[in-house]
Amino acid sequence: MDGKILFNKQDIERMITRIAYQLVEDLKSDDAIILIGVKTGGLAPALKLKKELESIMKQEISFGELDISLYKDDFTEHMFRPVIHSTQIPCSIKGKIVIVVDDIVYSGRTGFSAVEAIMDIGRPKAIKLVSLIETGVREIPVRPDYRGKFIDSLDGYRIKVDYCETGEGKVFYTKVKTNG
Repeated sequence: MDGKILFNKQDIERMITRIAYQLVEDLKSDDAIILIGVKTGGLAPALKLKKELESIMKQEISFGELDISLYKDDFTEHMFRPVIHSTQIPCSIKGKIVIVVDDIVYSGRTGFSAVEAIMDIGRPKAIKLVSLIETGVREIPVRPDYRGKFIDSLDGYRIKVDYCETGEGKVFYTKVKTNG
């Protein structure tokens, strides 16, 4: 890592707890929800959010994992052989509020791909996007409904999230490598 640490693990977990309370305030008591982590960066935050929601709501929350590799519009440009992970959704999403969790929103492309993938699975009542970090960069008009922090992008740097519930956790920036 060649950049400055912006948030540590405690900061990240505080963001997740705050997002959990915001979700509980916005959801109706009879809403059927399923929490889905986007592989790979959204899984650990989604699992932590699941624990927080279950603790607050005193009920079990359905949880799934979503691989969007084949839905990304640039996968053929960046991956000669894309690494495909499995998508595991334990129940029907029809008529449910699907809460999609990812670590960071940059261009909006991942969120857009996640919505496409979910709509191929079924027709939810609503889709809500949760992100630990949102940056000011946007190529597609997709924004998180809930976010931990907004960080304005720094020219020549890229924001990264490294979070694992049982290990290290940090949000930091790295210098973008240029050819030349």
